[in-house]
Amino acid sequence: MLIFTLCFCGFAVLCNLICRAMKRGDASLLARLKASKLARVFARAFVPFGEAPLIKIRLLQVAGIFAFVALFLSVILFLNAPENNDISGAQILSGELVSYERHRHYKSDYCDIEIRTSEGELERLRSGICRDEMQFRRGERISIWYKRDLMHPGEIRIYQLKFEKDKGYLIEFNEGRRDTYLKTAAGSLFVLALCLALIYALNTDEAREAYERKKQKGENTARSMETKYFKKR
Repeated sequence: MLIFTLCFCGFAVLCNLICRAMKRGDASLLARLKASKLARVFARAFVPFGEAPLIKIRLLQVAGIFAFVALFLSVILFLNAPENNDISGAQILSGELVSYERHRHYKSDYCDIEIRTSEGELERLRSGICRDEMQFRRGERISIWYKRDLMHPGEIRIYQLKFEKDKGYLIEFNEGRRDTYLKTAAGSLFVLALCLALIYALNTDEAREAYERKKQKGENTARSMETKYFKKR
């Protein structure tokens, strides 16, 4: 949830800063492109949220930000998944389960796992994927297939987990997961492109002029009311 929020806010701030820089012509690259067709297209598609002339455009901007965040997260998950749906691409840790402790917080939910390997070394892992049945099976031999979690530094992402006594897996690898991430990324990219195209179509010169007239009228009304108020005093 924290990663999602940071991505959402970061993308919104980045777009806003780029648009404002382009409007002022501060950046040398943007200044050179200001008169070009590409710059005009960019300016119409990436309008600052507070200066959007239509409510429809603001709603599309919100939808576009959500699509960007979904795209970012799905790409990270795709890169984090075992390559080519091959579980052998993950790291494997086997040994005796020494301890299992679940931690629940409003910002995160994770578990700490300690495993003693055949060499007698104590390995400590922190995972966002947990199974509370493990706390009742201390002392049993266990095998974990995992990779480092790119979204949560310091944590691992378990893809497969098995106790040697069991025939099946407590956590079983889903081969379709990587394909799901790829489809989600493609869908998010399509939604983002669609939102930008619709914003470009709606953010016309006529809409901007009407917005500026309405804005100027509101400012004049506020100034007039302020003048009358001070005259009465």
